[in-house]
Amino acid sequence: MAVRDARQLRGGSYHWWPPQRDHVILYRANAIRFAYFERFVGDWSGLKALDVGCGGGYACEYLARHKAVVSGTDIMEESLHEAQDHASQCNLQIEYRQCTAERLPYEDGVMDLVTCFDVLEHVPDKHATISEINRVLKPGGRLFFDTVNRTFWSRLLIIWLGEVVSRFIPRGTHHWGHFISPPELRGLLEASGFTQVQIAGLRLEGRRGNEGSLPAAVSPRGNTAVMYFGAALKRSD
Repeated sequence: MAVRDARQLRGGSYHWWPPQRDHVILYRANAIRFAYFERFVGDWSGLKALDVGCGGGYACEYLARHKAVVSGTDIMEESLHEAQDHASQCNLQIEYRQCTAERLPYEDGVMDLVTCFDVLEHVPDKHATISEINRVLKPGGRLFFDTVNRTFWSRLLIIWLGEVVSRFIPRGTHHWGHFISPPELRGLLEASGFTQVQIAGLRLEGRRGNEGSLPAAVSPRGNTAVMYFGAALKRSD
């Protein structure tokens, strides 16, 4: 995750491999995320991809296994060490760099796609983050993201039940004021040079679609009250 200060996630950023506690959900979310995003890409092979706020490398490894040329960034040095170690063990070629989401160490217009999962709900300056992502994308490049809606339900389920009651998520990981609604995020994306913004939510299913995935699917008709997903295209003009 990319956040304001690395010290604010101490205790919540370790032990990505094997996935434990709340990291199990982050890891298993890959299957449903990419099942939806593949409708925009079809074939990841050869695409130059950047995962902003990569954590332990869950999305990076998915993309690398699908033959993309992958880079990942994160503010947490410990997370990057663990991500690199695991990638090496799996013989995956992934470049990892430490930085904030607001200042990415890449030239203008070099990425075919950028993923930004479980990040925007942690950064206070979302305009700077989105503008920086737009900068490194090629014209016509795509951004895929997910984040948390700012609603009563997100406060109840993620902060109150997830952090305070069950302590399944480390206390203090989330700040409700940093959550953002789909209309607000759409406005920021369009102001930063993105177009064709599409928003989707979660639809619960009776059984898992793939082994190890969550019993849910991402759908344009899904529920966005807590978490939502999106795709956007960098304008080519």
